[in-house]
Amino acid sequence: MGIEQVGAVFNKYCQDHIMLKMMLPLGMPILIIMAALQVVHHLRGLGSIAGTIVYICYILGILLVFAEAQYRGLALGMGIYSLVIVFLRSLIQLHRFNLSAMIYLLLWSFFAYMAYKKSIQLNIN
Repeated sequence: MGIEQVGAVFNKYCQDHIMLKMMLPLGMPILIIMAALQVVHHLRGLGSIAGTIVYICYILGILLVFAEAQYRGLALGMGIYSLVIVFLRSLIQLHRFNLSAMIYLLLWSFFAYMAYKKSIQLNIN
């Protein structure tokens, strides 16, 4: 089973549930807004509860965008997280680049690259 079939099954699951069905068209705005709020949270701080809510909504945005098979938008959202938050926060704010930041950078960059590669493969805008 390829990733496209997993996304199609997840899309059907979202279509069957009222709350997710209403949120499905808002996946891309949720992802971009939450990625921007992640940047604000990591550079300035929103507090632990607000940061947790933003992260959960960010993951929800990733799942909703994945369900709609918008792989280029998925790559954009994960690329923002990997480069801006992990890379810039580690180097600019903390003045060091530790192992956990390197692992986060590699993991999120890999996910962003694979989503972008899939968007090119499927020729989806």
